[in-house]
Amino acid sequence: FAQNQTYIIDSEFTLSGTNTFKSGCILIFQGGCFKGSSSNPAVLKFAGCKIEGSGVIFKGDDISFLDTSSYTNKLYNTALLAEWFGALPSSSDVSGAINKALRACYASNVHTLLFCSGSFTVNNPVYIGEETTGTSSYNTRFWDIKIVGAGNYYSRGTAFILGENGQFIVDMVNRNIGTQRSGGIYECHFYGGSTQVANAILVKKAQTFEIRRCMFVLLNKAIELTG
Repeated sequence: FAQNQTYIIDSEFTLSGTNTFKSGCILIFQGGCFKGSSSNPAVLKFAGCKIEGSGVIFKGDDISFLDTSSYTNKLYNTALLAEWFGALPSSSDVSGAINKALRACYASNVHTLLFCSGSFTVNNPVYIGEETTGTSSYNTRFWDIKIVGAGNYYSRGTAFILGENGQFIVDMVNRNIGTQRSGGIYECHFYGGSTQVANAILVKKAQTFEIRRCMFVLLNKAIELTG
């Protein structure tokens, strides 16, 4: 994708291998999306471009985001939209989409992930920071990740409906530097449903992690601190 060019994406494009979006490149999604090839998954490298659009624009699991040691590998967006990665109220489980969106935040030096209004079902863990149960190291440089909801108390705004395993796990240690980082969750509602066995937020490592203007209803535990 050429430098200082604007691309209108109005249909589905299958990408494969490493794709570099160069400085000054603007991607405007108007009903289109990117998906990865199953035989040669796509890796996206953002080198100073900007994304505009709505809906799901990064489709499927065969697409990832390259993290390098250079801060030139970034988007010029101030925030990413969770819906771009498939986190939609109609989905049966958005945990995978949220994790993919957070990986994109870490890889592209964007510190805010925005959610629209609606109820989002979360049946598996969401990792804000290190995915300590796996081998991911996509967050070795980035911190201050903020999850921001729509924030309307009277109509729920952004609500996360948590299954038994649908916990938000905060583990923001930096492996390279050895210091603990910060972040926050804002304007979000958490519901455990009729079973009331779910836990909402587990904070394992973070120097400063803010939880502001959030609501917790029908949960086993709202916020747990360890470490």
